[in-house]
Amino acid sequence: MAVFDVPLAHFGARADELRQHLYYADSAVLTGSAMRRDSLAQLRSACYVWLASALERFMHAFVEELIEEVNKAAVAAQDLRLSLFAIGCSSELDRLQDVRGLKMWDERASLFTLVDDSSLAVMNMHHKPLDGRTIEPSHLKTVWTVFGLTGSTVPNPRHRLALVDLSRARNELAHGEELPVRFGRTKTTSDIQRVIDLVEDVVLHVTYAGSSYLATGGFRR
Repeated sequence: MAVFDVPLAHFGARADELRQHLYYADSAVLTGSAMRRDSLAQLRSACYVWLASALERFMHAFVEELIEEVNKAAVAAQDLRLSLFAIGCSSELDRLQDVRGLKMWDERASLFTLVDDSSLAVMNMHHKPLDGRTIEPSHLKTVWTVFGLTGSTVPNPRHRLALVDLSRARNELAHGEELPVRFGRTKTTSDIQRVIDLVEDVVLHVTYAGSSYLATGGFRR
């Protein structure tokens, strides 16, 4: 099984499930009542929340796979890409926030000696360059920066706008700032299908970037 196959398959299954729900719901409501039309509007809103959740799960799984593969490569710290020390030394960096005075300078100097250490670099899976927020273009930028992935973070500007739209809608719906029925009425099934397609493009793009990175040893200095 190739790297990223599992998170990619999970996202693909979720995207297909959303498309299927939209198709059947749209067909059933064509001759339906106002209540059914409201139900379809709520489903359209729910698709934004579900899709954002699927994307978040994919990104966390993707980053975990990257970290695991770099660890498997058994790279000495002195050969590791410098930006990856942001993950490898994450615990030490967090601890330095509470250190003051001369000890702070001793700890800082000691930390930087690790970049030339001949022992194997091991990155903690729990220190991912992500947070708990809905995935936005800024999250991809951070992942690209920390790991040193090459190329653009998204296929084109349309995909960046789709991520922004997805994040905004998901947050407004989840936090009660927007009513599901009202929001859903502003979207057509084609609108939702288009967002799903664009986000799926992003997932495939990220997968390709990660696969190329590992194949070319982009984690090495």
